[in-house]
Amino acid sequence: LEDGFITAAQAEEARRSGRRVTLDPGQFFFHNGELVDVFAVLEAGNLRVFSAGANGREITLYGVEPGEVYWAASD
Repeated sequence: LEDGFITAAQAEEARRSGRRVTLDPGQFFFHNGELVDVFAVLEAGNLRVFSAGANGREITLYGVEPGEVYWAASD
C-alpha cells in the first residue's frame, strides 16, 4: 500500500475475496454513527466523505478516487 493506493495484485485479491457493492449517484455507503468495519477499494467513480451539521450544511472531509483504499471502523 503506497500513498493510499494498492497494487494491481492487491486489488485483484480484494475482488476475489471481497463483496462488490454498486451505489447509485447520491446513495450513501453508510451514515455517521452506524457500526461499520469496512475495507473498501474504489474501482470507479468518486466517493465524497462528509459531515453534516445540525443546520444541515455539509462539509466535505475528503474524497476517494478509483484505486484508493478506504477504511472505516467504528470506535
